[in-house]
This record gives sequence, structure tokens and C-alpha cells, in this order.
Amino acid sequence: MTLRFGLRLPPCAPPQVIAAEAARAEQAGFDCAWIPDSQLLWRDVWVTLSAAALATSRIALGTNVTNPLTRHPTVTACAAASLDELSGGRAIVGIGPGESSVRVMGWNPAKVAAMKEAI
Repeated sequence: MTLRFGLRLPPCAPPQVIAAEAARAEQAGFDCAWIPDSQLLWRDVWVTLSAAALATSRIALGTNVTNPLTRHPTVTACAAASLDELSGGRAIVGIGPGESSVRVMGWNPAKVAAMKEAI
């Protein structure tokens, strides 16, 4: 078994800054960079991941995590496919019920049934 190491890079700075952090993580040997998707707290996850894709060449890039309530599954699928093309096959999609991204709007996180349907 090969251990893989990743880090979470919240997009609380401009995409170029987070992309530079992803490049430093790649140079340091990290395998994955995860960008959270919480639209009212931080910058856009897909823009930030795209900037990171252009600044790196090896590290896997993924959402940590997106959700089926604020992002329709077809929108997530299209964004992930586009990121995968841009990054040369390095995209990963983490999906969850949407804690921080939905609670700040007064919504409840997605139920198991909604998660199953979205996946």
C-alpha cells in the first residue's frame, strides 16, 4: 500500500495566491490539493482549482467538498470534466452534504437520499 498525502487549501485569498500554494505543495511532495467549496465564505472552488491546474503539473486537484444543493450535479460534472481536461487528468471530486456552504444560507445539509441521487 502506498500512502498518499494531501492538504486542504481554503480559497480565502485570490486564485493566483492559492495556485502558488498548490505549486509549493507539489514541490514539497504532496500528492493532492483539496479546495473547499463554500460560496459565501470563500472564492469560487472551480476558478481556484483551474488556477492551481495551470500552476502545477503533477499534484491531483479536488473539491473538499462540493455538494448537490448549491451546485446541481450536472454543473459539478461539467466543471469537473473541464478541470480534468485542463489539468491533464488530475481532477478529483469530493462530494458531501454541504455543511458550511448551506448552513450559512439557513438550509439543512443534503439527506442521504439526495446524496445518492446526486452521485
